[in-house]
Amino acid sequence: MCGIVGATGPGARRHVEELISFVGHRGPDGSGIWNDEDVALGHTRLAVLDPTDASAQPFVRGPLTITYNGEIYNHVELRRELEASGSRFATSGDTEVFAELLRRRGTAAFNDIEGMFAAAIWDGRDSSLTLVRDRHGIKPLYWQTRSGGIEFCSELSPLRGGSKNHIRTGALREFLRFGAPVSAPIIDGVAEIEPGTTMRIDASGIHVRSFAAGEYTHMADGTTAVDALHLSIAQHARSDRPTVLFLSGGFDSAAVLRGLRDSGARPLGLTLATDDNHADVGRARETAAHYGIEHEVFEVDEATLLGNIEGFVSAMDQPGIDGFNTYLISQMAARIGYPVALSGLGGDEVLGGYRYYRTEHHLRRAETLLGRLPKPLLSVAARRAASLTGKSETRIAQVLVAQGTAERHMAFRSLFSEVEVETLTRGPSPRSIRWDVDRTIDQRQQLATLDRRTYLRPTLLRDADIYSMWHGVELRVPFVDSRVLEAVLARGSAPTKHELATAWNDPFLVAKAAEPKLTFRLPWDRWLGALRTSSSDVLSSVDPWHGLIDPSAARAIVDNDTRGSGEPLRPWALLVLAHWLGRRAECRSSPAVSMLKQEVGR
Repeated sequence: MCGIVGATGPGARRHVEELISFVGHRGPDGSGIWNDEDVALGHTRLAVLDPTDASAQPFVRGPLTITYNGEIYNHVELRRELEASGSRFATSGDTEVFAELLRRRGTAAFNDIEGMFAAAIWDGRDSSLTLVRDRHGIKPLYWQTRSGGIEFCSELSPLRGGSKNHIRTGALREFLRFGAPVSAPIIDGVAEIEPGTTMRIDASGIHVRSFAAGEYTHMADGTTAVDALHLSIAQHARSDRPTVLFLSGGFDSAAVLRGLRDSGARPLGLTLATDDNHADVGRARETAAHYGIEHEVFEVDEATLLGNIEGFVSAMDQPGIDGFNTYLISQMAARIGYPVALSGLGGDEVLGGYRYYRTEHHLRRAETLLGRLPKPLLSVAARRAASLTGKSETRIAQVLVAQGTAERHMAFRSLFSEVEVETLTRGPSPRSIRWDVDRTIDQRQQLATLDRRTYLRPTLLRDADIYSMWHGVELRVPFVDSRVLEAVLARGSAPTKHELATAWNDPFLVAKAAEPKLTFRLPWDRWLGALRTSSSDVLSSVDPWHGLIDPSAARAIVDNDTRGSGEPLRPWALLVLAHWLGRRAECRSSPAVSMLKQEVGR
């Protein structure tokens, strides 16, 4: 896991030297730059597999030079295949395997890889540069044009270019609507390599190709969901550095722990404790004790909260409402010497763990009836449902009038309504193509597809990468694996968590699947208070939102919802946005980065 940067065109090396200084937190164990005429690749290293200098990057093998961020989880199996056909290796890590696989098979190699990766490959045979991103979008990769060429980076912030770049209004409105930019980076002029895509730059121009064939493929070998998850977890456990499990009290991290135990791994369990999640912490303790691992609980007291809110906002690459918990627990993992972490992230999206997976069938059947209800009755129903669920009345009303699975999913995922976004930005609310889904497929598959496109990728995975890597921690997510997705979702009837636990023949997991779901209870009210306290200087300006949203409308929401009249995530989003806009011209630099062990250019 690392940070990668690069540039083509005049002065490429000098430009990469500047870019690499912004991503040192992603690779505290070393850095390096390779360059040829009008091309340069840079790398900052978090050494996880084969921590020796032999696997340092940029890595040269034959005509190829690569800078690569991620992990190839099936690198052991791929190495055996390559060795059987004559390849020889001088290192024990995955980087050399990745390079040799590309040398032997070209871009077809990406279909053989199970892992998370973003990479740049320079081919000296035809002076071409290929940028690539894993099919699930776990690792980010951004790029933009520059004079005479392009530049790219693992994070958006170094490519912002200060005041010369403008905010994409569509992405800003998506942030307000859904809590994150969904369709494109928020900075105009910067593009993102799409998941499962290669972008080749050569003398004839830029060529974009997809190597990910569809959302699911039917598995011909009869692999069960348990088999696939078991294999994924075992391969994700491979590490030459100490490993921790982010352990909640729920099913997903418990299932990961069961798989880790079966593979012979014994990670340390690490859990956040707040004033609001005593039950979750208790369940996490039970899980750790049942599977026989050491367990530490990290107390988030007021001092910890107030001491970290500024760091969290400083680490933010794009505005988002999620990730403070990842920031805090990754910080603790780094402090106690664990640079590798596993998480149950993605379990709800793959195994249908959210409430709307259970209610969609009923809402779809009632769709016609609800569409005929007079508005006064609909308002009464929305008010009643809001009082029972704790969700906003506006959001519930949108769900009740929505037509079709995709429209209901959009309503469930909305932070502000269309009308509110239009009021705040004085412009139309976005309609993202990410919600265009094949309506002929099973409802469960529709929801899983929508979750991955509109929440897992742009919010959960993006924030997991940014906030874990800010502290130099590699976060692995075994549920977000092609084999698991295929085994679960390419079936006629996808298994639930309870069915998976039953098939695994694990009574503890069966009981865990039957427990009432405890949302990871973050103390939003206290956190919102801390953020607002730290925002006093920001909010004192006439327009903390720099003309992008109506300050009067925004302040009204902040004041109303902060007093407990609404959902705390709404004022949280507006305050986060104000902070991010105020800081976007500043240099992001993690205070936790140690001195690099190698000098740039070595």
